[in-house]
Amino acid sequence: MSVFKTTFSRALNIAASENANIPYPNLIVSAINSTDGTTTLTDATAAFITNNIKTGDIVIDTDGLRVTVTEVVSETELELNSVVGAICKIYQASSQTGLGNQGCYIYNSENEINISVLTIGGDIVTFFKVPSATILPVQVLNVLQGDGVFTALW
Repeated sequence: MSVFKTTFSRALNIAASENANIPYPNLIVSAINSTDGTTTLTDATAAFITNNIKTGDIVIDTDGLRVTVTEVVSETELELNSVVGAICKIYQASSQTGLGNQGCYIYNSENEINISVLTIGGDIVTFFKVPSATILPVQVLNVLQGDGVFTALW
């Protein structure tokens, strides 16, 4: 049974994305993508295998675009499920590698908006006219639609 928390210890700003769930805010490594504009992330100075990057980890670029690692090709190359920009950060998919994403709460700091989310139970729910400074009362895997930047809380 889930219990709504009123205090949180971790946070990560995110935008809506249909390409990747919300990662756990554990930054593994930063990368500079020399193949900007493709679904391949290549960084000649990277050590993706050494840094324990896994299929399912989440890449976020400077525009807030979130994509999923679909294959660790080599120390310097990753395949992704969508195009990503040049400067990226790679985050751990969940709080414990190998386990599924345990979800988080979403804080809306924007003006009143509609937000569609994917819950940890697999339901897609739209919250209408969510006021600013509101925490959604459901554990979320992903924000699918909604304008602006949200804060994921753990």
